[in-house]
Amino acid sequence: MIEYTQTNLDPGNCWQTCVASILELSPETLPDQSVCDRWVRPDHENTATWRRLEPYYGNELNAYLRKHHNLTYASVQPYMMEALLVKPPGIHMLSGETVRTKYTRSTHVVVAKDGELLWDPHPSRAGLTKVIYWSFLVPYPDDWKGGGMKLECHCPECGGLTEEYLATLTRKVL
Repeated sequence: MIEYTQTNLDPGNCWQTCVASILELSPETLPDQSVCDRWVRPDHENTATWRRLEPYYGNELNAYLRKHHNLTYASVQPYMMEALLVKPPGIHMLSGETVRTKYTRSTHVVVAKDGELLWDPHPSRAGLTKVIYWSFLVPYPDDWKGGGMKLECHCPECGGLTEEYLATLTRKVL
C-alpha cells in the first residue's frame, strides 16, 4: 500500500485516493472523484434535503476497476461482517463520519486493515468518528460478465470525465 494524501478537499477525492493507495497506483490514474458526487441542498435550513448530482462516483469507479483490473468495489454494513465466511479481510476501506461531517454531507473514506485504521488520506489524518460501512476490492465475478449494467470507463486513459460527457447527463437531483 502507498500512503497518498488526497489532493482535493472540496468536494474531496478521498475515495479515489484510498483505492489508488490500495492498488499502488497514482490517484490520477483513476476517474476524477472531485467531478462526481456533488451534493446540493435546495433548502439551506434543512440538512435532510441534501441530494446528490450525477455522475455517481461508485459507477465511475466500478467501470474503471472492471475494465482495467477485473475488480469490483463492494460494501457491507458493519453488522453484516459477522455473517461473512471469509478470512480476516486484510486491507480494505472504511467509510463514515469524521469530525468534519457536521460541515459537509459527504462521508469520508480511509484505508483499514482488519477493521482498524491504517491510513487516512485527509491531510488532518483525523480518521473516522463513526464507521458506516466496510468496503472491499474483490475480483469481478465471471457470472456478471456480459450482462447487467453497462458502464463506460472515464479514467484519464479512456478519455476522462469530459465536459461533453458531463453535458449528456441530466445532472438531476437523485
